[in-house]
Amino acid sequence: QLIWPVAAIGWVTNLVQRASASTARLGKIMEYQPDIHDTTATDYSLDSIQGRVEFRNVSFQYKSRVTPVLSNITLTIPKGSSLGIVGATGTGKSTLVNLLPRLHEASGGEILIDGHSIKNIPLQVLRSSISIVQQEPFLFSMSIADNIRFGKPEATMEEVIAAAKLAALH
Repeated sequence: QLIWPVAAIGWVTNLVQRASASTARLGKIMEYQPDIHDTTATDYSLDSIQGRVEFRNVSFQYKSRVTPVLSNITLTIPKGSSLGIVGATGTGKSTLVNLLPRLHEASGGEILIDGHSIKNIPLQVLRSSISIVQQEPFLFSMSIADNIRFGKPEATMEEVIAAAKLAALH
């Protein structure tokens, strides 16, 4: 008669220990202060982005590496156009893309959107205006509409339908 209750106690104890470890990890994440934030140069009058992107002699080097990942990248992407970035593994494709929403800071050069340095655009405006489509698709366990609405929870159904049409999902 005691086998199942004792087994249940062991199972519950395991769950409590796992929850405790997860809570500790979440606490560290919640306390983390990012290195990149708005500065005194941030222009809070900028409340939207039109989309012209310009990289001027942009370089980037990870602190853990001796050689730069990117060196003197210069390109202009007109508003409304698309750009495919291809190359071998480790050549800096993801790093280049991660510089745009300021997930990393360029170690040299300047990145502009609509003629404004990304360092002067409020992070909230910058990051809410950029979408990244990963190579591997991922859907949350919810409706397609809720998955589309994930980046903008207050989106109306009309906006969700418009986004679905743009993504050829409608």
